[in-house]
Amino acid sequence: MLHPLVLLIVMSLILYDSAGLFVGAPMLSGPWTAATLLGGMALIALGTHLTLMVAGRRLDRTGSFRALKVADAALTISRLAIGGLFVVAVFALDWVGVVRQAVGDWVGVDEALIGAPPMIVYALGWWSFYPIERRLHEAAMLRMFDEGRSVHLMPRRIGYTWEKLRYSALAALVPLALILMWGEAATWAALHTNVLPWPVDDDRSTLALAGAQMAGAVLVLILSPPILMALWDTIPMPAGELRDRLGAMCRRHRVRCGSMRLWRTRGLILNGAVVGVIPRLRFLLLTDALIENLSSGQLEAVMAHEVGHIRRRHLPWLLASLVVAFGWAVWGMDAILGAVFGESEIEAQTSLSALDVTGSALAIAVGLVVFGFVSRLFERQADAFAVQDACGMTRSHQGAGAVVTVEAAETMAGALDAVARFNHIPRDKFTWRHGSIAGRCRRIRGLVGAPVDRLAVNRASLRVRIAIAVGLAALIVVTLVDAGINGP
Repeated sequence: MLHPLVLLIVMSLILYDSAGLFVGAPMLSGPWTAATLLGGMALIALGTHLTLMVAGRRLDRTGSFRALKVADAALTISRLAIGGLFVVAVFALDWVGVVRQAVGDWVGVDEALIGAPPMIVYALGWWSFYPIERRLHEAAMLRMFDEGRSVHLMPRRIGYTWEKLRYSALAALVPLALILMWGEAATWAALHTNVLPWPVDDDRSTLALAGAQMAGAVLVLILSPPILMALWDTIPMPAGELRDRLGAMCRRHRVRCGSMRLWRTRGLILNGAVVGVIPRLRFLLLTDALIENLSSGQLEAVMAHEVGHIRRRHLPWLLASLVVAFGWAVWGMDAILGAVFGESEIEAQTSLSALDVTGSALAIAVGLVVFGFVSRLFERQADAFAVQDACGMTRSHQGAGAVVTVEAAETMAGALDAVARFNHIPRDKFTWRHGSIAGRCRRIRGLVGAPVDRLAVNRASLRVRIAIAVGLAALIVVTLVDAGINGP
């Protein structure tokens, strides 16, 4: 549930603070910087709203699916524009410095104000999309009535916007914001109290502070699943056949969950999710729309996909890939600047050059690109896991001698098609974390005839995990060397 815009905001703040990057002599004064950012965000919101309004009217007149694709593209482009403008404001206009000069560097307060403009415009995008969603929902209601399926009333516009915001961006924002606040609080304590036995500029203090921040981040990640269950509208899965089938699947693959829960979205979202790393604080969720709209076999495939994320330990490896990609990008940027300018000159600088700004943007881009690649690979592996489960693979029986059947592949591909159709997602739309539905279905169907216990995607995943582990170990070593821990 790591939203790209939220990651971009958080990574920008981390890079700004940890690397000491700031514009000592910004191109604009504080008021003009604020006006530029807020004005630019307002233009993005207005342009998105007008485009969606025109697309909605065209959808009413013609019923063309192309109008829906235009609306979806407008939302995507607006979010790219939001992220790009925010990065420019942080690293070229010193938006962080402007806010902190105005309100001070209070734990969590300045960060909330810094990140508020992009998050507000992101929410306004859903606000503008609401009329289109309502038209689609009303059209689908007739078919649902005819088929005897459950029908949910469309929430009001403010409720719809809040639901979309908390199910997408807030799922990532809440734990990441807590991690940022913990790190800032630890830094404040080190600077303003005697909590550390060494001087603040001592390498041992630096290492101890880094360890405290890391420990806090791990603690937040462990405790964030119950927080998300409170933020979302979830209840324990009611007793019955579905709960029994899900429990049996977890036992087959020896996967432990603290709770299996029904995710109540008032029929807005057809999806499943796994939240949490620690078994006792791990939750496996299925939305109401998923249960009501998928066939028995498709629902089993989606459940197996989510169990596959747990069985393959995707979440901790995803987080490790983000640390490795972002850490090496920042280290590489610092190494390049040190080679070009020299360490003494960098320390003496009071402002960023264009090279510094470009390097910061590249570091963020590298982190996001690598994380997206790993995430898409793991989605493919979870898809393959669902196919393997349908072919009889279990923890104790790896399916030796069996091959992937057409029925198993078509069931999982059909489930993905149903998700795309219900959520009004164009099949060929590429998403940063999941790729496209069409591409995933094509790869699933490409598994037909392959040995169940020797799928290529599992070998690719193993190679990526080895690369992540090596990269993480090397990053720790170079960090210790840079901190002077390798010797007297």
